[in-house]
Amino acid sequence: MAIVINGNGTVTGLAVGGLPDGTVDAGTLAANSVDSAELIDGAVDNSHMAAMAATKLTGTIATARLGSGTAGTGNFLRGDGSWQTAAAAPTAGDVVQVVTFSSTGGGNQDGAYAYQATHLVSAITPQYSNSKIIVAALCQVYMNNTSGEAYFGLNFKRAISGGATTANINSETSNSSAQHRSIGNGELTGIWAYSTIDAPSTTSATTYTLIINGSGSANTIWGWQGMPDTLILTEIKV
Repeated sequence: MAIVINGNGTVTGLAVGGLPDGTVDAGTLAANSVDSAELIDGAVDNSHMAAMAATKLTGTIATARLGSGTAGTGNFLRGDGSWQTAAAAPTAGDVVQVVTFSSTGGGNQDGAYAYQATHLVSAITPQYSNSKIIVAALCQVYMNNTSGEAYFGLNFKRAISGGATTANINSETSNSSAQHRSIGNGELTGIWAYSTIDAPSTTSATTYTLIINGSGSANTIWGWQGMPDTLILTEIKV
């Protein structure tokens, strides 16, 4: 004979001598057991869940019980029942991080001068030792030349925290550098873009500085008229 627990809490189908009135008294249920109301509506209260043995929590939980979402590798279920998807590890060519720095500072120099630091200085801490760093700058430079030809050049200096400092990333030490702008008698001004790809081979903080040099008799000003100049450092996964 089938035994049926009805929606109203009564039990039918019991043989005579079982529970003729269809009820279970409180003494029949052990402490921390599921009561009749929980059998009806399917909700188990916290006190009963707290008493559940850890062994009862093993196995596979059906997707329907977890709500919408995918129980994929790295994903986890939040306390409110929603899914949080863990960020996938970057692959080759992905941008890992970007650091930007702006400054309205600057400086100036007359005549010929060796490489010196500008106001564009910022640091990045690579997450991977084999990453490439795209180093890019936008700097407004003004020149006023009175005789002959004059020019300025741009490059980058790299300093690794606790390690070596490379004076010129592009290994150019002469005044005629990787980025070269020249002028005869007169004035020249512009926002100059200069970039390079570096491989610092470290996960330590790495500081990059835009440097400038010049030759001739011109007065050269970088950070002209308080314009904000920018340095951008981008880590690319290899």
